Amino acid sequence: MHFIKFPLFLILNLVETRSFSKTFSKNYSFFINLQVLLAHTLIVLGGAYIYLDSWKYYFRELGGFPLYSFEASNSLGLELLKWLVALAVLDFFQYWAHFAMHKIPFLWKIHKIHHSDETMNSTTAARLHIGELFISLFFVYMPLFTLFDFNFAYQKWFFLFLSTWTILIHCSFRLPFNHIIEQFVTTPDYHLVHHTSEEKAFDMNFANYFPFWDRLFGTYYGIKKDEDLDTGVKNYRMDNAGDMFLVLSCMQPYFLPYEGYFSLIKNSDYFLYYTTGAYKKQSWFNKNQFKGAQEPYRFAVPVSKASANYKLKEVTLSGENYSPWKTKFIKTFKHTYSQAPFYKEALTLMEDVLNKDHSYLTELNIDMIEAVCNYLKINEGRLVRSDFDIFELGDSSMERMVKLAQYYSCDTYLNLPGGREFYSSEEMGQAGIKLKFIEKPQDEPTYSIIDSIARYSVEQINERLDEYKIND
Repeated sequence: MHFIKFPLFLILNLVETRSFSKTFSKNYSFFINLQVLLAHTLIVLGGAYIYLDSWKYYFRELGGFPLYSFEASNSLGLELLKWLVALAVLDFFQYWAHFAMHKIPFLWKIHKIHHSDETMNSTTAARLHIGELFISLFFVYMPLFTLFDFNFAYQKWFFLFLSTWTILIHCSFRLPFNHIIEQFVTTPDYHLVHHTSEEKAFDMNFANYFPFWDRLFGTYYGIKKDEDLDTGVKNYRMDNAGDMFLVLSCMQPYFLPYEGYFSLIKNSDYFLYYTTGAYKKQSWFNKNQFKGAQEPYRFAVPVSKASANYKLKEVTLSGENYSPWKTKFIKTFKHTYSQAPFYKEALTLMEDVLNKDHSYLTELNIDMIEAVCNYLKINEGRLVRSDFDIFELGDSSMERMVKLAQYYSCDTYLNLPGGREFYSSEEMGQAGIKLKFIEKPQDEPTYSIIDSIARYSVEQINERLDEYKIND
């Protein structure tokens, strides 16, 4: 029965190439996916079916009994009802197995191979790590066959239906009246949401057959009529062994930090702001410098509650001093950079942020960092604002970063060179996390990114960011 998938893939792929196909494009994934399917068919699935039959036999021998035995009846309505019940129960088990594969790091390493197809089409259904087949066998089909007893004919047609439906929801075409159909059953558009790499719909629509499970468990996302979503694993990278990995970085938000900070963001799949650590007076949280005519001009945003007794996110802008400081800061910048080729762009960027109503230092710093990211067009990764509630009292800096990497299913933690004194490659490696550092290609004074924005074009700055090297 499993070999029926091959002609089905070919037929649907021809359909996908027609004019009403929404996302299909010529690519090699079609051939790669079919090779994966052939390997699974020849090596695994025959044994899996035999194992299920053996499981049913020994379960009965041990005294177990099914809740219901599927036997043919003359009532079409009863037959339909039995199939719907079996599918709903199967989808319940599948939902939670699928959810676990997204949330448990070592399971995500297996499942993300399925999500790596950037041009989702019918053959994406076959793009599976062999380990995922066994996860489905033990945590989806075995529970189902424990509850229900299928005779051979039922089992054969049931698996054929499941395979066909799975292929259909991975197709790249858009069904008419999709918004109505997906109120009852899943559709290609419904499952496209699940494969998206876009933050707004990431980790949604886990159900394979019935959307009501997603509605019940709060993971439903209804795609709009003309909405297009990018698919694939966001910015995944490949190491020399051909394995995919995701990079996490976590930094405290500084005021207009130097180029290296933005190179770190550019090289990360997840960049997180850490705002719950203690404020340090000697830090650069509210300080920086740009290149003056004679010597560097150093500046400091005036703040209140500036002591280690407060968390960074609790430090406020000094009400009586902040407004005069902004005026002086902008005036000094104009005097220093008025002849710079991109002076107006840099001035507009800063004024747009400084004119906003901020009460806390972290609000100002994060808004400024994200304004720079938008200007440089390096906001493709996921910039996450979070106060993190996964830490425990007494966690070291390294323990916190390991927990964050595991929470976001990342394989690699990337930091600036200053982090070498806080993190150990060996200890992070024991937790399954690779530790990397991003470093300047040459030793030169570090000025605020605003110096670069005033002096260089967006393309030139990105070239400078790309010169930073990632080392162990």
